[in-house]
Amino acid sequence: MLGVAQIGRRDHFFELGGHSLLAAQASARVELELGIELPLRALFESTDLQAYAAMAGQHAPADNDARLDALESLLDEMEIN
Repeated sequence: MLGVAQIGRRDHFFELGGHSLLAAQASARVELELGIELPLRALFESTDLQAYAAMAGQHAPADNDARLDALESLLDEMEIN
Protein backbone atom coordinates (compact mmCIF):
# COMPACT_ATOMS: atom_id res chain seq x y z
CA MET A 1 0.00 0.00 0.00
CA LEU A 2 2.81 2.41 0.86
CA GLY A 3 5.35 0.90 -1.51
CA VAL A 4 7.85 0.40 1.32
CA ALA A 5 9.69 -2.94 1.57
CA GLN A 6 9.64 -3.11 5.36
CA ILE A 7 7.56 -1.22 7.85
CA GLY A 8 7.94 -1.41 11.60
CA ARG A 9 4.94 -1.55 13.87
CA ARG A 10 5.98 1.79 15.37
CA ASP A 11 6.64 3.54 12.05
CA HIS A 12 4.60 6.65 11.33
CA PHE A 13 2.07 6.10 8.53
CA PHE A 14 2.38 9.62 7.11
CA GLU A 15 6.18 9.78 7.34
CA LEU A 16 6.29 6.65 5.16
CA GLY A 17 4.36 8.42 2.41
CA GLY A 18 0.83 7.82 3.62
CA HIS A 19 -1.81 10.42 2.86
CA SER A 20 -5.55 10.85 3.29
CA LEU A 21 -6.48 8.71 0.26
CA LEU A 22 -4.29 5.82 1.47
CA ALA A 23 -5.75 6.22 4.96
CA ALA A 24 -9.24 5.86 3.48
CA GLN A 25 -8.12 2.78 1.53
CA ALA A 26 -6.60 1.23 4.66
CA SER A 27 -9.76 1.88 6.63
CA ALA A 28 -11.91 0.35 3.88
CA ARG A 29 -9.64 -2.71 3.68
CA VAL A 30 -9.84 -3.31 7.44
CA GLU A 31 -13.64 -3.07 7.26
CA LEU A 32 -13.91 -5.29 4.17
CA GLU A 33 -11.49 -7.99 5.26
CA LEU A 34 -12.08 -7.97 9.01
CA GLY A 35 -15.52 -6.46 9.46
CA ILE A 36 -14.16 -3.92 11.92
CA GLU A 37 -15.49 -0.44 11.28
CA LEU A 38 -13.00 2.22 12.26
CA PRO A 39 -13.60 5.91 11.74
CA LEU A 40 -11.20 7.39 9.20
CA ARG A 41 -9.78 9.64 11.90
CA ALA A 42 -8.44 6.52 13.66
CA LEU A 43 -5.36 6.42 11.45
CA PHE A 44 -4.80 10.15 11.90
CA GLU A 45 -4.99 9.76 15.69
CA SER A 46 -3.01 6.50 15.86
CA THR A 47 -0.44 6.91 13.16
CA ASP A 48 1.75 3.93 13.97
CA LEU A 49 0.40 0.53 13.04
CA GLN A 50 0.62 -0.87 16.54
CA ALA A 51 -1.60 1.91 17.87
CA TYR A 52 -3.95 1.50 14.90
CA ALA A 53 -4.31 -2.22 15.61
CA ALA A 54 -4.99 -1.43 19.27
CA MET A 55 -7.72 0.99 18.21
CA ALA A 56 -9.17 -1.72 15.96
CA GLY A 57 -9.32 -3.93 19.04
CA GLN A 58 -11.30 -1.27 20.87
CA HIS A 59 -13.86 -1.12 18.04
CA ALA A 60 -14.16 -4.88 17.60
CA PRO A 61 -16.95 -6.76 19.33
CA ALA A 62 -15.85 -8.47 22.54
CA ASP A 63 -16.13 -11.92 20.91
CA ASN A 64 -14.09 -10.90 17.90
CA ASP A 65 -10.72 -12.46 18.69
CA ALA A 66 -10.61 -14.17 15.29
CA ARG A 67 -10.87 -10.82 13.52
CA LEU A 68 -8.09 -9.36 15.62
CA ASP A 69 -5.95 -12.39 14.77
CA ALA A 70 -6.79 -11.71 11.11
CA LEU A 71 -5.63 -8.10 11.53
CA GLU A 72 -2.31 -9.37 12.88
CA SER A 73 -2.01 -11.72 9.89
CA LEU A 74 -2.89 -8.89 7.51
CA LEU A 75 -0.12 -6.73 8.99
CA ASP A 76 2.30 -9.65 8.61
CA GLU A 77 1.25 -10.14 4.97
CA MET A 78 2.07 -6.49 4.34
CA GLU A 79 5.66 -7.32 5.45
CA ILE A 80 5.36 -5.32 8.64
CA ASN A 81 7.84 -6.11 11.39
